[in-house]
Amino acid sequence: MSHYGVRALLGCTLLAWSLPAGRCDDSREEMLWTRDGWPIHVTYYPPTAKGGQVPVVVLLTAANGDPEDPVTRKVWSDLATHLQNNQFAVIAVDLRKHGDSVPEVGLTVKTRKVRPDDYLAMVFGDMEVVKLFLLQQHEEKVLNIRKLGIVASGASCMVASAFALNDWNRKPWPDAPTPELKTPRGQDVRAIVMISPRMVKGINATKMLRPLSDPAYGIAFKIYHSDKEKAEQRTAEKLFKFVQLKGEEFDDVRSISAYPAAGEQFLIGRVARTVREDILKFLKKNLSDLQSPWRSRKSRLED
Repeated sequence: MSHYGVRALLGCTLLAWSLPAGRCDDSREEMLWTRDGWPIHVTYYPPTAKGGQVPVVVLLTAANGDPEDPVTRKVWSDLATHLQNNQFAVIAVDLRKHGDSVPEVGLTVKTRKVRPDDYLAMVFGDMEVVKLFLLQQHEEKVLNIRKLGIVASGASCMVASAFALNDWNRKPWPDAPTPELKTPRGQDVRAIVMISPRMVKGINATKMLRPLSDPAYGIAFKIYHSDKEKAEQRTAEKLFKFVQLKGEEFDDVRSISAYPAAGEQFLIGRVARTVREDILKFLKKNLSDLQSPWRSRKSRLED
């Protein structure tokens, strides 16, 4: 179910800008194709640092299934640039049937409706081609895929969780006699941020999050919710109970916060700057500071 590939990588030529040291406002548009024929539009923000140790963050626009919602991955631009300027690689994604990730022809009001199978296809199709794109960057030592974080909004929070579990279920290649020498195939997601999370049909939150909550996985979770929307607060608190770890020593890796905002208001509203700095601090602690050196993902079996 996870055998999807990249049909094409289309985008602008990466430009060299004359910017102050450590600053970058560079990004490029890419279109990735799933095996079942969906164009997945992404914006890639390459890192300012070099050397293969740069963490990478995937930003998922809310896939709430509302055909009238005009929000696209561009809502992430401020956060994406801020992370990029703090030595992260970043990729902002429109999942299928949302934002720009729709066919040029053939999509009607009826077929635009998001069904449970669509959410599974986002996990095993859309996110897989995003991962393949990032693996290409990893092999070129542009970034370190072993320091992968996901920041998701709305229903995409469940897509992120399901993808993370699927990624952690990937066993290493059987190309060495001992586990520590085998080439990894997954187990890369180390931080998940949820903004105004929503449940979706087709993805069981309990079955996704309870395994991911195991400290042995080493995944950090941070959840943001509105302090005014009671339904959103209940959902966020329920999800947090699945991943919560008791004790002050876990405060940096498991936390939940309430703000006078909801959805994209966390990104472009009056709390955006505060949340942006909070997310940066969380990702630095749980991605940048990880002791997880770069390793090639090319299996010795391919030699």
